[in-house]
Amino acid sequence: MSNLIKKIFHKKHKRKYVDNLFVTCTNNITVTDILNNRAFTDNMKKHVWHQPPKSFMFFSLCSLDFLAGGFKTHMDLIDAIHKKLDAKIYICFIPSVAPDILEKFQCGMAKYYPGLKMEIVSVDMAHTIRTDVCISLGIATGEAIRYNLCREKYLHAMDYESLFYSSGTESTITDFLYSQGFFVFTNSLALKKIYQDKNPNTPVFRYVPGIDAIYHPRAGKIGQSDNIRLVVYARPGIPRNAFSLLVPVFKSLKREFADMLEIILVGQSFDLDEFELSGVCTNLGKLNSLDELAQLYRTCDMGISLITTPTFSYMHLQLMASGLCLITNEQSGVQDFLHDGENAVVVPPIPNIISHRISDLIKHPSKMHRIAQNGYNTVCDFSWDKCFNSIIEFIINPKEQF
Repeated sequence: MSNLIKKIFHKKHKRKYVDNLFVTCTNNITVTDILNNRAFTDNMKKHVWHQPPKSFMFFSLCSLDFLAGGFKTHMDLIDAIHKKLDAKIYICFIPSVAPDILEKFQCGMAKYYPGLKMEIVSVDMAHTIRTDVCISLGIATGEAIRYNLCREKYLHAMDYESLFYSSGTESTITDFLYSQGFFVFTNSLALKKIYQDKNPNTPVFRYVPGIDAIYHPRAGKIGQSDNIRLVVYARPGIPRNAFSLLVPVFKSLKREFADMLEIILVGQSFDLDEFELSGVCTNLGKLNSLDELAQLYRTCDMGISLITTPTFSYMHLQLMASGLCLITNEQSGVQDFLHDGENAVVVPPIPNIISHRISDLIKHPSKMHRIAQNGYNTVCDFSWDKCFNSIIEFIINPKEQF
């Protein structure tokens, strides 16, 4: 979400001081709001639905990138709630967006969610509309604290977002917002524990994410040709993906295997010369469609996806579903699904060790294939329909069973 915030809201100004987005989005919260919200969230723990909720207020960030992993998941969830519960959907973007951005957003909605009926409302209007459920995302949670015209409040927490920022304004505000007693649904057991610790005695549900059906293996075994293709999630601009850790790995592997190994980078356009990787890697940048990405995966044998926050990247799951051998880094969030040497290669953040483990896979293609096959078997039944059904069940059922 930090990259989303940078894209939309960080603009150049002539003045020396630029208003901090996090401060601006939470500046209207009062002590009374905090106390009222705490009373509300304590009371909602006793609430039981006698019939499924029929109206939802979403406080969300606005993005024009409908294929971005986190935003796509949030929008897919809204679409699923609309369809499965036949619910009335309101969405309030925080901060508010300019008319031209809103027009582009609605065009994207028509393309990617043609059946979704959703009313976009201003902040002032949102606070006059009574709904059954409020669901918040990211910095927009600040406005959800002030909204009590519902029966229950939820936080959609797809990562530990405080770690997106250096210690300071953004991280401390995020920690505060995510500890205000909302019911929480999140995507890893490590995150579940974090949010349980932040919200004692408050239900936190960990859902198993889905994988789009376009990701599937190619025919035949991987690692059998004379040339090995390694695809890498490469985003130097996003610190939590630890791209700099891989630079010496690429150079070492290329020295060892030369033209036998092709290293393909995807995710962000940048100058390879900046990292002295010209002639070492091919950078495709951000591809134009998920279909194009899925087709690329099926031409590869191995994939690297690093993430340093206590969750996992969707690319972890997509690579496994595509039949590739996944290489990733050790951290608590990947322990939900991954076991080193069994269904993935899980390595410490040490370049020499990463290089050695990948080199061993190239030299032993049968091991690469076995790990890849186990990886595929781990995730082949993951589906978004199951995922969103589980979140909806969490919302509508008594929380004691979660």
